[in-house]
Amino acid sequence: MDLKYEKLLIWQKAKEIYLDIQKKIKTEKNDFIDKINESALKTMDCIAEWYEIRYDEQKIKKYLEALWYNTRTINMLTLAKDLWIINTDIAEKNKMTDYGLINSIIWQCIDLNKIIYQIVSKIKRRNELTTYNEE
Repeated sequence: MDLKYEKLLIWQKAKEIYLDIQKKIKTEKNDFIDKINESALKTMDCIAEWYEIRYDEQKIKKYLEALWYNTRTINMLTLAKDLWIINTDIAEKNKMTDYGLINSIIWQCIDLNKIIYQIVSKIKRRNELTTYNEE
């Protein structure tokens, strides 16, 4: 089954972040890791739900929710660096330091936030232009 939101570049980026977290962060049972995974997954969910929303105000709200979850992911990944909760085998295989491994995911999240800001700004500008033209 081909879902339309899967074609969105922004959803694909969110998915890539989620998969990187799944692969590169230790998977042993840990509530903190579960929260990071949940936050990254909710970012993907918000973007997928956005695709089905019809009204701009609701779309903006859903994207801002995705932004919130993604920022939460960044925050927890930053803490994970300090707690050394990573899979060192993956780091060695990729010839990266432990910090570098998590930093690469954090930068992906920051890039995703930039894209979300751009989309929200475009929707707002479009609404401002539409409102201006109607007056």
